[in-house]
Amino acid sequence: MFPRAVVLQNVTVNGNVEQMIVAGANATLGKGKNTENVFAVVRLTPSGRMDTTFGSGGVTSSNFPGLILALAIDSLNSIVAVGEANTTGVYLVAAARYSVNGSADTSFGSNGYTSFPILTNSHGYAVALQSDGKIVIGGPATNTGTPLQMFVARLTTTGALDGNFGTSGYAIPNFSSYGYNEGSGDAVLVQPADGKIILGGLEVLDPNPNVAALARYWP
Repeated sequence: MFPRAVVLQNVTVNGNVEQMIVAGANATLGKGKNTENVFAVVRLTPSGRMDTTFGSGGVTSSNFPGLILALAIDSLNSIVAVGEANTTGVYLVAAARYSVNGSADTSFGSNGYTSFPILTNSHGYAVALQSDGKIVIGGPATNTGTPLQMFVARLTTTGALDGNFGTSGYAIPNFSSYGYNEGSGDAVLVQPADGKIILGGLEVLDPNPNVAALARYWP
């Protein structure tokens, strides 16, 4: 397991609040050609030891296909994990939610997990949470033979794409007026003051250097 994301979680232990370290990546199941990468979340105590009250011996045991690339803690102290899954030869955005004890939150997606396309190949690189619990995801997506695009998507608290956001739950910023037609979403933020969503990443116009790109959306 190689952690790709880390976040801190406040957990009450014997009446005291301790700040646990939560790391997410993937674990490989099986042997030889019959292997599968699955979501894996580990929780450590402040001293760096495995938190045995979490999941199974400190690791989540739910076998959700994919790789975790971003983590967040919601207002209910649940762990929200976002990344990518490739089970059919194409990449999908993948997301899961875990309760404070590491069990899959069955009120989210299908038994705690969901995956969906934005374009043919899509990846969840970043996650942010709105005050109402909705989940904002940023990343890159592309159709076969077309340039990579940056996107932002929003999920409801039950893990469904939010049809009230963008087009069917997602938006792709258009930088063509600046001469750019290829890019990647790498970061996302919800502004505390007004809830507006900021998507950050890069835009590309070969052979020129990459440039930083920002787009902002109404919530």
